[in-house]
Amino acid sequence: MGAANFDWFTTIKEGGAYVALLLFGALIWMNLERNRLLKKLDDRDIKLEALAERLLTISTELKTFLFNERRAS
Repeated sequence: MGAANFDWFTTIKEGGAYVALLLFGALIWMNLERNRLLKKLDDRDIKLEALAERLLTISTELKTFLFNERRAS
């Protein structure tokens, strides 16, 4: 049986409860992986937000410093 001729529905029907348990386990694993990846993305977004805020603060401070120095001289 080649990969192109593989029939999932027949395999699940013939496998019965054994295959159903494997599929259920796969679904649980996929959901856990999905949640882990979403958490990782949320953490990354929080870090990027903090970095963007720092960049804006530094840019504002630098702009203020440069323009105040020019006026003073």
